[in-house]
Amino acid sequence: MRMMATVAAAAMMVGGSASAALIDLTYTITGEVTEAYRATISGIDPLEYKNGTYTGPAVGDIVELLLPVTADNETGFYENNGLSYAREQFEVDFTTGSLYAYIMPDDDSAYSYTLNADGTGEIFIQTTILPEGANGDLFDSIKYNVLSWSVDGLPDMAEVAPVPLPASLPLLALGIAGFGWMARRRPA
Repeated sequence: MRMMATVAAAAMMVGGSASAALIDLTYTITGEVTEAYRATISGIDPLEYKNGTYTGPAVGDIVELLLPVTADNETGFYENNGLSYAREQFEVDFTTGSLYAYIMPDDDSAYSYTLNADGTGEIFIQTTILPEGANGDLFDSIKYNVLSWSVDGLPDMAEVAPVPLPASLPLLALGIAGFGWMARRRPA
């Protein structure tokens, strides 16, 4: 029993654990505005609100957007839940570069990106002008039909996902060796 504890402790020192690194990517997206408006959920009339007129891109405008993305270099996934309600979630397919992203800053805004492998996709951006509260809420909403996109910083698959040595393999090897040592025949 004492021998097994020694073998297990040695295996844990040898085995260690693997940790993935984060990489930064930059998506350049060309999209056409399909919806653009200022709205409210809780009763404020956007026309009565000071500076309440929508001033963003108009329906039919072609715009270029840059999206910085952080991803785990092995899984392509990244999630960051910040303080209060802020959060970011990115899912990158390293073989195609396709992306799903959801970003919600502290100010109640929301950004959703779906970029497909064929170069198309959809984007929805809701920017809060007046946060929810005693006066209600007011926001600008814009939807884009993605016409094309490209990504900088996407690593080659050979660099991204090498087959790692499982952290438990040295433990298994030492355990088997320990059983072999304990089961060895002793001379009579």
